[in-house]
Amino acid sequence: MNLRLYLLSGFWTLMLVILLLSPKSEARTMYIGSIPLDPVVHFALFAGFTHFWMSALKKQRRSNYAFRNAAMLVCITGIVLAILLEFLQLALGTGRDFQFSDIICNLLGVYAGWQLFRLIYRSCC
Repeated sequence: MNLRLYLLSGFWTLMLVILLLSPKSEARTMYIGSIPLDPVVHFALFAGFTHFWMSALKKQRRSNYAFRNAAMLVCITGIVLAILLEFLQLALGTGRDFQFSDIICNLLGVYAGWQLFRLIYRSCC
């Protein structure tokens, strides 16, 4: 088992949860050119989540089930986490709003992370 990959994946997941549940600042929306930064952050966080967890599960050899079903396990977990975090933002009253567009960006990030993993590690999936 490659502990470094699990630590990286766990750290990324913790960072994702903290960033998406932290109170929203009153600062104005930031832009990259004409694109708002918020959807880009959602997309990147979930792409990293999927890619790192796929790498951790595919490069371990202890659990044959986790190795064979890594894509399904990680994608389902990513989808559930994406939806759950949006509802938690609404329920916790942190000043963040429930936005369907954020869920779409999260889900696109999950898909992109999976495709990035497949592109980089063609031989093992």
